[in-house]
Amino acid sequence: MSKNIFLTYFLHNLLCHMQTYSTDSHRLNPGQVLILLEGELTLSHPEKSHTMDIGEIFESGLQSFSIESHESQTKYLILTTCLDSLNFAHEADELSLALIDEDFFDQPKSELYKNASAQYLLQRIAQNDTIPSSGKPDSLIEQILQFIQNNLEEKLSVELITSEFKLSKMQIVRLFAKEGKQPIMTEVRSLRLSKASALLERSEISIQQIAASIGFADSASFSHFFKKNTGKSPRQIRDEQKWLI
Repeated sequence: MSKNIFLTYFLHNLLCHMQTYSTDSHRLNPGQVLILLEGELTLSHPEKSHTMDIGEIFESGLQSFSIESHESQTKYLILTTCLDSLNFAHEADELSLALIDEDFFDQPKSELYKNASAQYLLQRIAQNDTIPSSGKPDSLIEQILQFIQNNLEEKLSVELITSEFKLSKMQIVRLFAKEGKQPIMTEVRSLRLSKASALLERSEISIQQIAASIGFADSASFSHFFKKNTGKSPRQIRDEQKWLI
């Protein structure tokens, strides 16, 4: 292993065991992702430079970039990925940008909270979340489940999903039955409950934000859905976690 490659590998692993986020670094290191919220900035490298747009996501890969802000009010978040195989979206969705602004710039939050939020944001912008599969890496069932996972904040329906994959309702029913899956909308419900439960138990993100992240317009309808399917309200789950802490 050459000296430069070893140094890059060492730096990447060192960063992964440190803080998982930064809002004021002037350098983007290997294994990091930058999301621009406000203002203008340029990422510079000896061989190239890149000027970012608001909402854009930039992945450093194995290179380092200096960060040059062009405005005093520039806002950006740097996340340390600790993973080599993730592909990230080119732009952050509106909910991700709102979460970043609230969690890292708006009100003071604990380090535990910010680190949990950073991990959740990485999952939101990653394009290859792990989905339970039948063993075929590019099977149609995996593609459908991936689509559902990536769009839980939308008003998902059988019609929307069949249209996206150019399938009839009967074809998708047979596909899910053949693969041993639950009916498609039951799978949607399970994925929503799983995501909501994880956020309630492992983060301090507000119940309203959690509701929006899985497709509910308000916390009341989300609470009714959650309690009906789990036997406990979101507030009960959150209170139990506070008691444990």
